[in-house]
Amino acid sequence: MKRSVKAVHRSEFTECPSTVFRNLYFMPLYGGLRPVDIYPLTRVVGWRRLEYGINEPSIEITFSNLKSEDNETEHPSLMLVFSEERHCLIAELHLGNHCESSRGLDLESCESAWAAGAMSNYEYLLRLNYFSGRSFCDLSQYPVFPWVLSDYSSDSLDLSDPGSYRELSKSIGALSERRLELVHERYNEMPEPRFLWGTHFSSAAAVIYYLVRAVPGAMLKLQGGRFDESDRLFNSLLGTWMSVTTSTSDVKELIPEFFALTDSELPVESGARANGWYHPGDFLCNLQNLDFGTRQDGGRVDNVGLPPWAHNSAEQFIKMNRAALESEHVSQRLHEWIDLIFGCRSKSVTAHTLYFTDVKENQTYDSLIQFGKTPKRLFNKPHSRRSADAAALSVVSTSLWGNHLDRKKPKARGFLKCIAESGESKKKLSLYRSSEQGKLGLKCNLQCKDGVLLSSYRGKDSAIALYDSRSFKRIRATKSYHSVCEIAPPIALLSSSSFVFTDESSRLMAFDVYSGSERLLSSDYSHSSPITALCCTRSAFVSTSADSTNLWSWGNGGKNLLLRC
Repeated sequence: MKRSVKAVHRSEFTECPSTVFRNLYFMPLYGGLRPVDIYPLTRVVGWRRLEYGINEPSIEITFSNLKSEDNETEHPSLMLVFSEERHCLIAELHLGNHCESSRGLDLESCESAWAAGAMSNYEYLLRLNYFSGRSFCDLSQYPVFPWVLSDYSSDSLDLSDPGSYRELSKSIGALSERRLELVHERYNEMPEPRFLWGTHFSSAAAVIYYLVRAVPGAMLKLQGGRFDESDRLFNSLLGTWMSVTTSTSDVKELIPEFFALTDSELPVESGARANGWYHPGDFLCNLQNLDFGTRQDGGRVDNVGLPPWAHNSAEQFIKMNRAALESEHVSQRLHEWIDLIFGCRSKSVTAHTLYFTDVKENQTYDSLIQFGKTPKRLFNKPHSRRSADAAALSVVSTSLWGNHLDRKKPKARGFLKCIAESGESKKKLSLYRSSEQGKLGLKCNLQCKDGVLLSSYRGKDSAIALYDSRSFKRIRATKSYHSVCEIAPPIALLSSSSFVFTDESSRLMAFDVYSGSERLLSSDYSHSSPITALCCTRSAFVSTSADSTNLWSWGNGGKNLLLRC
């Protein structure tokens, strides 16, 4: 069996797959020295069928907390590429015996949730990329995001000014009228098959261009062991923006890393997480002190040049770019960009979205790497517009990148922190970490039976609020006389209708969901440090902080400290 399978995100060498009992084995062909890789099928939590490269059948497998033998970081996804359809079908049969294919929300549900304001723009774009077959494991079909800003030179950025934004109703290539005229003149003189753009808005070369500081090895492989010419490297946001809006050979859009605030918003296959951790904007910084050479103007290529309004902070740039993506201006226009990329206006001459690889037959893999591939069309009619009065609070459920509780309305003050979603038993949530943009959260494991969302809000009325999981309307909240923890406060479910939480003073509170009654369980400050975790049963509960772990008895007579360690 020649060139049967490749572990795409790990290497490009040829391997032979085999499934025996509960494991998936990868054995190097021709007696290679590389050891056999073993992946337990019992750790498979989902898989999906994709097309890799030039329509090669492939399967993306998602594992739970899988460790790679190359390093000790989690490695949850593996893409297998097959030379023959029958081999792919056999693999599907083996996988189907252990786990169903990945499903999650369907496309129609996602569209409705986003239109109603129940899904953030960021999460919805990730979903659309997922449904169209894009994958973080495939650089040639990497998730694509739009340029949303047009101001990269001002000292301050006004997100209430429409002039700060890019026109989302036009493709990136149509933003310059002069360039568009030149492209159509060339198109009219071109023999069949004709196309408008010889490049693409998303390609492996474009992804590597953006991520060269995080994964330099990808460019070295693409360029035959060296970096690209210094003047062609990603040097500044303003320079790249000028290029994509004026050059006839550059129409690349952005990637999710330009908007992700936490590692929970990106899978570990993301190039920005290549080092095993993620901090917003680090992929724009030359943290490895790589020698990218000197440009013709004498300037050394180092960190990416940022707009003045970012104040030399890559993290601040990411936060502002994300705020722009979630703004009301973009929310009311994002459907037009979706039509151009995933919908009825893709691969269109009149919409100026016809690319070389859309019409070229018998392509090679190298040409696909260089020129990119248009996502699979998801919508055959214009995408619905987002409701102007969309809810400020949104909850997103996804099997790929975790669950998110998001506040998008700029009118909201303070910090929103997600505690738990109780719509499904034994649900594990992966949520937002703190940021100045009003998004906080934690990772947790809770068991609930009622459809209620619990979230703490630190602001003028510090409280823990309860929201209906269907309408997202606020049901009731705890009293505001206590101050909720600066970091997402620990919370534990006492029963299906009550929970225990703590405040900054390490006092313990009990709250009944239905009656709204609240009572103080502990005022003796038994912890000198903030409580970081709580766990409850019907007869006892445990509270943990940096100074100690306490075991309490629980009954009609109140609570008693049984053990302190």
